[in-house]
Amino acid sequence: MKSVIVSVGVVACAQIVAATPVQWATGAGATNKLYERIDTQGHLTWQQANAAAASHTFNGFHGRLVIFNGSNPVAEQAWVRDNVVHPGLGGNQTIYWTGATRPNNSGDRTMNWVWEDGSAVPTSVTTTWNIDWNEGAGAYAEGFHNNYGFDFGDYRQDDPANRMGGYIIEYPPAAGSPCGSDINRDGVVDQGDVDYLVNVIAGGQDPLGIDADFNQDGVADQGDVDALINVIAGGDCP
Repeated sequence: MKSVIVSVGVVACAQIVAATPVQWATGAGATNKLYERIDTQGHLTWQQANAAAASHTFNGFHGRLVIFNGSNPVAEQAWVRDNVVHPGLGGNQTIYWTGATRPNNSGDRTMNWVWEDGSAVPTSVTTTWNIDWNEGAGAYAEGFHNNYGFDFGDYRQDDPANRMGGYIIEYPPAAGSPCGSDINRDGVVDQGDVDYLVNVIAGGQDPLGIDADFNQDGVADQGDVDALINVIAGGDCP
């Protein structure tokens, strides 16, 4: 793939932007979320990756470090490995941060892991990880391991051995809709999205914090409603 090198203020390394996010839309356990691998060069802590992931947008939706919280999180983890992490890496020995962390390396190794959103990581997932705490005392995070003899494992959050290759971002299912047309973010592009947009333009409440200027002409008005209806009907994005 063609890569573009850019600089990101929150990450003290060069960043190589990956290809367009990949959506898991079909198959058992499909989440409809979109996933993206970001390749970096140089030292990368988990905190830096977390901040950088949140700064990425796709179709108007912010990303975050990937968490496996679908109906089958183990299957989700495997799908992301096979379709997002591994392609193009070859035999490179490297690690990619995910959104799972642990405050210390004491107690049961499969317990007390937390996703980036604050929810607990189920042991059905952590028991598939190689947790060895090889980097000594400190806060840990989980990452995809490429060419380490195992696919998922722990690594200390401060990247003590400069092993990081980057991080994996996820975007919500709504980000996969044309032009971000799933306005109400319920996973379906339909009349409900039109109703939500009309309500916001009319001055109603907007708990999702959408950009009501759907056609990006600088004004939130009937033109945005018409543009959304056109997209839902199969027309082009504005």
